[in-house]
Amino acid sequence: MSQYIHLVFSDPPAEVPADEYNAWYDAHVLEILAVDGWEAATRYAVDEVVGADGASRFRFLSLYELSVPPDVAVANLAAAGMGNADSYVDKKDDDAGTLPLPDWFTGIAFGSWNCTQLGDRITT
Repeated sequence: MSQYIHLVFSDPPAEVPADEYNAWYDAHVLEILAVDGWEAATRYAVDEVVGADGASRFRFLSLYELSVPPDVAVANLAAAGMGNADSYVDKKDDDAGTLPLPDWFTGIAFGSWNCTQLGDRITT
């Protein structure tokens, strides 16, 4: 795994079926991976854990592996019009490209974190 990762937790509006959300998000990941520094992604369903204090409000996680430090990768994403939800809406208003913005997009709750590896990977 990369020395740098970017975590995006998300929760679509309650009325959006999980399969519809996941189909859209899987295609959206390809938009992100087209940006310099964003190398790979893995998506997960999140199950609530005792003591999660707020993180449990999110049902999905996307883990992005970065080839550059997070500040550089995030700046590249912003330059591509995907730095935050508002800039992504503006980008899609100008040109939807091959992935139109779903009507429910603005109802998605997001939380993201940049992470830098602290040491060597530990295995058994």
